[in-house]
Amino acid sequence: MKVKEALSRSILELKKAKVEGPISSAHVLMADVLGVRKEEVLVSSERVLSGLELKKLKNYIDQRKNHKSVWHIVGRVSFWGLDFFVSSDVLVPRPETEILVQEALGAISNFEFRISNSNQKSETKNQKSKISILDVGTGSGTIAIALASESPEIKLTAVDKSPKAIKVAQKNAKYNKIKNIKFIESDLFSSVKGRFDIICANLPYIPSEEIGLLPVEVCCYEPHLALDGGSKGLEIYEKFLSGVGKYLKPEGFVFCEIGINQGKKIKKMIKKYLPGFRCIIKRDLAEIDRVAIILKS
Repeated sequence: MKVKEALSRSILELKKAKVEGPISSAHVLMADVLGVRKEEVLVSSERVLSGLELKKLKNYIDQRKNHKSVWHIVGRVSFWGLDFFVSSDVLVPRPETEILVQEALGAISNFEFRISNSNQKSETKNQKSKISILDVGTGSGTIAIALASESPEIKLTAVDKSPKAIKVAQKNAKYNKIKNIKFIESDLFSSVKGRFDIICANLPYIPSEEIGLLPVEVCCYEPHLALDGGSKGLEIYEKFLSGVGKYLKPEGFVFCEIGINQGKKIKKMIKKYLPGFRCIIKRDLAEIDRVAIILKS
């Protein structure tokens, strides 16, 4: 059977199963079977699939018909132009999280500018390496690894309460040849020492009662530990914000990924736990509250 015929059959099966994005799903799965990029599948449309390739494709399509995400099926996903391994132990990285990475990189540039000016005055060598970042709830390591790939001379510490997630993150760091991250198993700050210039957090923020309303791909195949933010969705963030001040340097920044209509609630928490700080809310392309940026007033 040729690729184009197998692709058409796969799309039809996925449509009948009422899978979200049947065409895109079929192309991603076919790309993995062929060992090419998704964009290159159509170029291979006349290629004849081997028996093993057809068997692998059928297995993939059967899994997708049960609403397992394509990324969990193939075991990896692209984020920030890098490849990341994913499993049932971690969330699949979302494109919206790149907003947090972008904003954090802006803060890094701010620190580097200050250090550059300081170097000109004091002639101190290599202070750039002293920029320190803590990534709380690192999951598969996407935020920390993306930042490290852009600024390899900074110091990063990435923590997660799940030992299985830490293993996935370490695997991703090794695969992407990132060496300047220290991974620690820690429930928020329980095993963290020192203060940091930048603290990033992508913690659970979905209200418990809404977990079951999420797409099947999410609620049935992704770890609830990384989704469930308690009855109001921000219980873990409140615990995080009540302690983050002890680990932040005086002129530091905090970046938190949040969800729909949570900006005002986060601002109230900041007034309560971080007096002297202000909060800027960045929205995503869908105009949903997405990143809370916390900094000195």
